[in-house]
Amino acid sequence: MECLDGGHLFLCKTTPDSTVAFGPEGPKQETLRVKTGVFGIALHAGAFELKKLD
Repeated sequence: MECLDGGHLFLCKTTPDSTVAFGPEGPKQETLRVKTGVFGIALHAGAFELKKLD
């Protein structure tokens, strides 16, 4: 996985159709299924998938 750090926003690229885990390990850890392989994480707001607009 490769990420760009924008301070309070991270933009990341990983293998398409994979699951990414983030946050503290344990019951509060979150996961995101990334179909496109590109996603973002906004601190204190959560993760979201990005897709190319036609």
